[in-house]
Amino acid sequence: MGNAIEHSHNGVKVLVGVDLSGSYRPVLDFLPRLGFAGLEVHLLHCVEAIIPDGFVPGQVPTSGLSEIYEELRRDGAVELDHAASLLASKDIPVTKVQAFGNTGSELVDYAKSHDIDLVAVFSRTHGAWESFFFGSVAKALVQAAPCSVLVLKSETSGSGEVSAVLATDHSPYMDQCLAEFKRLRPHLGSLTVVCAEDRLPILAGSEEKAMIEYRQKTESLAEDLSALVPATQGRYVADHLRNTIRSVMTDSAAELLLMGAQGHGFLDRIMLGSQSFAQVVVEPHNVLVLRPKG
Repeated sequence: MGNAIEHSHNGVKVLVGVDLSGSYRPVLDFLPRLGFAGLEVHLLHCVEAIIPDGFVPGQVPTSGLSEIYEELRRDGAVELDHAASLLASKDIPVTKVQAFGNTGSELVDYAKSHDIDLVAVFSRTHGAWESFFFGSVAKALVQAAPCSVLVLKSETSGSGEVSAVLATDHSPYMDQCLAEFKRLRPHLGSLTVVCAEDRLPILAGSEEKAMIEYRQKTESLAEDLSALVPATQGRYVADHLRNTIRSVMTDSAAELLLMGAQGHGFLDRIMLGSQSFAQVVVEPHNVLVLRPKG
C-alpha cells in the first residue's frame, strides 16, 4: 500500500474507493450533502492483480506484465488527481493513496490502520443468484469493515437535504449502531424510523403485547432522534422487513436507507441470511450500514 499522510483530526474521516471508470463520482457529490462536521476524505485507488496467483508489481520481473502494471498505476494516479480536484473545489481536505492487490481487502486494511469513520463506495445492484456466486467490494466491506459503510447505487441530487429511512429491530446491537449514528451526526432533512413485525422476538408475553411494546419503542426512538433530525417520525409496520423498507422508502421519497450490520461469514449468510447484506447487494436503495468502530 502506498504511503499516506496522517492528520490530527477531530472530524469525520471518510475513505472513498476510486476506480478508473469514474463510478465513484456520485459518492463525492453526495458526501458534502451529509454535512459531516470537519469532513476529511481519503481517496484510495487499488491496482488489482491481473493474474491468478495474485502477483503485484513488486513481485513481477521485468516483462510485459510490469509495463501493464505501470500503465495501470499511472492511470490510477491520474484518476486520483481528478477526484482530489473535485473535492478541493469544495475546500475538503484530501489524502490520496494507491494500493496494490484486492480492492476490498485494501479498503478494509486502510480503514483499520487510519482510524477511518466511514468507507464509501459506488456499487452496481446484483440479483440474488448472482450475488451468491460472485464477490464485490461492497459485500467485502459489509462483512469486514471496522466502521460504518456507505454504498451508493445511483446518482443522487447534487444539492438539497437528504431524506432517509432508519430500519431498527430495537436490539442491544442496534443501540450501539445508533450511538455511532449520533457520533457521526449526518445532516438530514427528514428521517423515518421504521420497525417491521416479522424481525422481532416476542418479548412481552404475547404477540399483541409485543406489537404494542415495539410500536411504543419505535415512537420513543423517533422522539429521541428528533433532537438530531427535527423532521423525524416513527412507523411500526406489520409486514416483512424487505417489503416494509421498499414501501417506506417509496412513500417518503427517501434517498438513503440506514441499517445496522454486525457482519457475517459465508455460512452465516447461507443459513441465516442477512437483511443488511441483502439491502446492499440486491435492493436498489442507497445504504448507510451503521457499525460501531472497532
